[in-house]
Amino acid sequence: MTSCLITCKMGKTVADANVSELNALINEIVSLLGVKVTAEDKQEHLKGLVTLIKWIKRKYAHYTLEEIQLAYELLIARELDIAPFRAIDASYFSDTMAAYKRYRENNTELREVYRNQLHLPPANTEKTQAEIAAQMEGYLAEALEVVRNGGEYPDTGNGLYDWLDKQGRIPYTNAEKYEFVKQAEPLVRANLTTDLANTSDQWTRRSLSALIKASMHNNADMAARVRAYAKYLAVNHYLKSLLNNAS
Repeated sequence: MTSCLITCKMGKTVADANVSELNALINEIVSLLGVKVTAEDKQEHLKGLVTLIKWIKRKYAHYTLEEIQLAYELLIARELDIAPFRAIDASYFSDTMAAYKRYRENNTELREVYRNQLHLPPANTEKTQAEIAAQMEGYLAEALEVVRNGGEYPDTGNGLYDWLDKQGRIPYTNAEKYEFVKQAEPLVRANLTTDLANTSDQWTRRSLSALIKASMHNNADMAARVRAYAKYLAVNHYLKSLLNNAS
């Protein structure tokens, strides 16, 4: 694991990668997942990969290529808290990276690599709390703008929600937060049902069918998906309340 961690720390970020390197990363993910594409589906598959690469460049620019590959290797090894599916799209990529983030936070070595790689500026001085707060306030302003324009803020990885909650700025009681969980569960199942309807791969269909039937109380994958979606609902509700109070 140590050599792998060093590679993740010293590797090239998505922001610095060229097209060939990004294509090689996606090909490796496709290979790891065992995605098979028929001749008639090839054009649609390639269009999906272009969309995915754009998504990765926009939302995951600070990750290294090696760390993204590690996330998928952990996924295939069943070491993350979600099940591997033969899906290669922005939604499942985000689910995988969010699960990897949770794994990383519970792994001392990986957490240290990530902290050193992302939270230390070139001078090797750690960001101050004021600098971190300023960065997060910037994300909050961006999120408010998205909602003001009629959109829903995706909050990939629940980063904004978690920061606001730690600051005591999410104004919901535990009972109110559980209401978001109850709202989230049928929506997650509905999304999985849509995914099931849109795939013909039998292995993926079996996995999705099992997950849809699973209880979130005894299935870590379902529980993680529902918690993440509940936070997404909660942060968007909070953002809308801020805008309503300001008007």
